[in-house]
Amino acid sequence: MSTPEELVHDALAGDASVAGRVASRIYPLFIPQGEALPALTYQRISSDHQPSLAGHTSGLVNIRLQVDCWALSYAVVKALAADVLAALSAGATAFKALLLSDNDLYEEGPRIYRASMDFSVWV
Repeated sequence: MSTPEELVHDALAGDASVAGRVASRIYPLFIPQGEALPALTYQRISSDHQPSLAGHTSGLVNIRLQVDCWALSYAVVKALAADVLAALSAGATAFKALLLSDNDLYEEGPRIYRASMDFSVWV
């Protein structure tokens, strides 16, 4: 069985618009040094395992997953963020993702734009 992170990674990598912008540059936690931009990173922020009414594990898990889009221009990072949102909201059958929050950031040192999105992912 795939982890929620693997399911989200596969949905992003399999989306033509996302893949057209980042190719295979979709990484857990951080972008390896020297990799090109634009790129995506993702990380689990928290997990909530849902028990059944009988007190046993139901197998249903809700995670908060952060997806960050990274690019050298604001226009590119915003377009990538829109593609990510569309890919994860497309009604995947293995999981459901709902956007909880998003914000725009700028990394002053390396001069990189970032769009950060938090999703509630049900698996």
